[in-house]
Amino acid sequence: MITGNKIRTIRQLKHIPIKDMASRLEMDESTYSRLERNETKLTEERVDKILHILNISRESVEQFDNKINYLKTFNDNSNSNIINNQQNQNIGEELIKNQNKIFQLIERQITQTSAFQNELLKLIKDKKDN
Repeated sequence: MITGNKIRTIRQLKHIPIKDMASRLEMDESTYSRLERNETKLTEERVDKILHILNISRESVEQFDNKINYLKTFNDNSNSNIINNQQNQNIGEELIKNQNKIFQLIERQITQTSAFQNELLKLIKDKKDN
């Protein structure tokens, strides 16, 4: 079903001002606005003229809600994927930071252990020499 709301949305998507639509339909802007607000009944003849001005088929307008819902769903899913990807990236970066900290701690532990071993070896050698 073709409604004024669908026509308004399509007109806006095509960046056609109300005054241009009203002029091409030979009516004043307030009358045309009432059509888009569903306050005035759309005749088949008027719908055909509007579709011609918008350069869109009746079938496309009738399926418009389904396409909008699909796009909204696609957009919502895309946004969710972007958010998830960003969260995953943040988690990955945090894991790398933590991993680097662990490597630094291990290196420090190895260095301290090596120094301790060297001290022990020196003490053992000194004991043997005495």
